[in-house]
Amino acid sequence: MAYRLNRQTFLLVLLPIVSIAVLQAQNIRIRVLDGRNGHRVAKEHVQVWIGPQQGVALDLPAGNDGVAELHLDPAGARAFEIASDYFFDCRHFRRNEPLRSYSVNEVLKIGIVTENNCGKVRAEPEPGELIFFVRPLRWWEGVKR
Repeated sequence: MAYRLNRQTFLLVLLPIVSIAVLQAQNIRIRVLDGRNGHRVAKEHVQVWIGPQQGVALDLPAGNDGVAELHLDPAGARAFEIASDYFFDCRHFRRNEPLRSYSVNEVLKIGIVTENNCGKVRAEPEPGELIFFVRPLRWWEGVKR
């Protein structure tokens, strides 16, 4: 009987630990790079919408290493959209076209690099990383905002 009690106690202790590990938040690193020269961009704030772009965006500041951390709830997020706040986004856009959506699973498995129309810089992502190319605004682009 004591053996059975110890085994049950062991399972009761182990079950919450396994559950916590499974339900752990998914983390995605968004590495912000200057599309002209490949240097990291430390003072950018990446705007992130979980799912389609609607409502208030998450404001993720890039640290000194040019990386913004996106923490996702494992229960829901399948895709997200990103935009630049203080810099020019190097992806190609057409007027009234929605932002491109990025698959959480794809980013976690292989990593993704956004389009770079600002220069010839290329980068290789790591699993769990999205590389986002931007460049400083030109004076007239700042006036338009």
